[in-house]
Amino acid sequence: MASMPVRSSLMVSFLLAGAPIVSIASMLSSSGCASTPPPTADLASEAETDRLGALPRDFSIELAVEVGTGVAVSARAEERAAVYALLADGSLHAEADISQLKGKRPARVRRLSREQESDLWRLVVDGGFGESAKSDTRGNVWTEQPSAGTILVKVRVGANGERWCFLRQYAPATDDERAARRLTRALANLAWMSDEPLAETAEFPVRYDLGADPYASMQQPDLIGRALPSLPSATSGTQPQ
Repeated sequence: MASMPVRSSLMVSFLLAGAPIVSIASMLSSSGCASTPPPTADLASEAETDRLGALPRDFSIELAVEVGTGVAVSARAEERAAVYALLADGSLHAEADISQLKGKRPARVRRLSREQESDLWRLVVDGGFGESAKSDTRGNVWTEQPSAGTILVKVRVGANGERWCFLRQYAPATDDERAARRLTRALANLAWMSDEPLAETAEFPVRYDLGADPYASMQQPDLIGRALPSLPSATSGTQPQ
């Protein structure tokens, strides 16, 4: 009689002993029949960690949009005078539709998450603003003024213990300097700004005419300015005998 294979003999022994089928199936799967699924969740977590790890801890950015003379008023964020400042603690400051802040920091709008800061840093790097070696070397670029008919964007980036600046200038209603436009619009979007003018987005209170004052009949008469009634004199009247 031919010898029985080892796995078949084990199955027969387990069946004779009354072992459950589940145990046999689990034993077979442990012998190498089952395949291990790829750890997709772990890969996504590692990618997220790498993305946040690339963000400098002291990342900050200041961006000012200045409009030159002769430029028509535009509602687009990248063509409107504004100042944006993201501090290293994640607080975002922004003000628009102003001519000058005279060195003052714009108002605080919100605080960004680490994920939002990481996305902004990636935009800075992709736009060519992430390296100090490529920065503008014309001195203090923050004192530069836009030429007539153009829009000037001033960018100051801080990261890894360094600070560097860039100047970008473009004409309105064009596709020039797309990286500067994209960075400006990203900051404006994080600051909850809109391309629509204020007159179209403002909500004014609705006032209703409810008729006469329902409490008019309950009001006390106005006694101010009126003569008070005279009180009887203590000597007047009949004196007791």
